[in-house]
Amino acid sequence: MRVPPIRKERKPTTSELSPTIALNESAQLHAVTKVITMKTNFPRIIALAATFFLSAVAVADMLIVDGGEPDQVSAFLADSNHELTIAATRFTLTETSTFDRLLWWGIYYPNGAAPAADGFTLTLYADNAGVPGSTLVSVGLGNVQREATGNTVVAWNEYAYAANFSLTTLNAGDYFIGLGNAHIGSDLWGWETTSGGLQAGGASYHAPSGTWQVDASENLAFGLYLPEPDSLALFGIGAVVLVCGQFLRKSRKLAR
Repeated sequence: MRVPPIRKERKPTTSELSPTIALNESAQLHAVTKVITMKTNFPRIIALAATFFLSAVAVADMLIVDGGEPDQVSAFLADSNHELTIAATRFTLTETSTFDRLLWWGIYYPNGAAPAADGFTLTLYADNAGVPGSTLVSVGLGNVQREATGNTVVAWNEYAYAANFSLTTLNAGDYFIGLGNAHIGSDLWGWETTSGGLQAGGASYHAPSGTWQVDASENLAFGLYLPEPDSLALFGIGAVVLVCGQFLRKSRKLAR
């Protein structure tokens, strides 16, 4: 079931498409760099620190699967309080890929009332001749990051969601990504559609009978991101600390 479509409104800004956690990392980078700059006179060390941190943030933002931006046109219901409990859309990997972060958009129908907490479940399926096949990964995302974008889908507020999950690696091929929301509230959750993206195959939605019903004319908006390189960030911090320590020791010896 889809909510009624409406003519496309403005596209979301770049800030609306960036994962919240990545924006927080950028803010932390600015703060750390500022503190180091105030307390030292080592421009080269600061440049080294910024290079390591910026590299980590940039990699964390790398988009692996472009499922398309939300189009403010329609949404597919995927709610445990409805007969359609899961919505899924197909995507293609051209090479073996690893990711651990998901960004997507949705609404609450029919009153637009967001619940106090969501209860999302993410499922990755093998492709079975154009419909979701065997389950490859199923993980409870729980109460994810959620923020109103300021856009509307027909008459309902649009929300952006972001969540991290365990590192997942898939070989090249076709797959389906599915989402469902189990929450306490009177409204039903719907996954927003897209008119863009690099994916094809149409959105599918799932009824309790176990039969996948396919709408080949629609796709659902989402993005899968490269995992945050914690080891790279830690290496960068360690390298900066080591260089600072060696510089200070040499300075003290020369001062004697």
